Amino acid sequence: KKYGNFISAWRQDMDEDGDMELSFKEFCHACTKVSFDGDVLALWKEMDKDGDSGISLVEIDRDSGEALIRFKEFCYEEFGGPVGMWETIDPKKTTRVSRSHFVSGVMAHGFGEAEGTEEMASIVFDGFQGEGSTGYVTLSNFIFIEENPFKRRLMLNPEDPSVLKAAKLRKAKEARSARELKKMRAAKAEFR
Repeated sequence: KKYGNFISAWRQDMDEDGDMELSFKEFCHACTKVSFDGDVLALWKEMDKDGDSGISLVEIDRDSGEALIRFKEFCYEEFGGPVGMWETIDPKKTTRVSRSHFVSGVMAHGFGEAEGTEEMASIVFDGFQGEGSTGYVTLSNFIFIEENPFKRRLMLNPEDPSVLKAAKLRKAKEARSARELKKMRAAKAEFR
């Protein structure tokens, strides 16, 4: 009841590192957050249906898990990640989008096309809303699917001085790497 749906619970209090799978440590933290007082190990063994020492959202709720996995793949294949997707569906930088705007935006780029319905996009939208939903989502609602922890931190804390300093250092390192690559290509071309 607290979360409204499985994706919301997964996003808010379960998958801490955004890797789409619960480790035993994450599972224990989630059990603590919901004040579970039963046998955690027995519950873990029951929920880890495939015995791979991790629990995926698909193992908890197939429809939600598949929708979230497909959406994450869609974001990376079509836009290079969730930030690129967000910039595409929120080009005016309003910082939030409604259900209808989100669903039509992602469907216009092919999400849910195979299913031929808005259902999967709606499942994802509902999962991105937090407690006390407003009918809108923001980038911070779904940045958890960002695989790069640095980008995730930067998007969630854009004004944090330590994040800004790290961003500058990262940008300088990327620029050095690009210059070095250019020099290597030039040197290689001379030998030909």
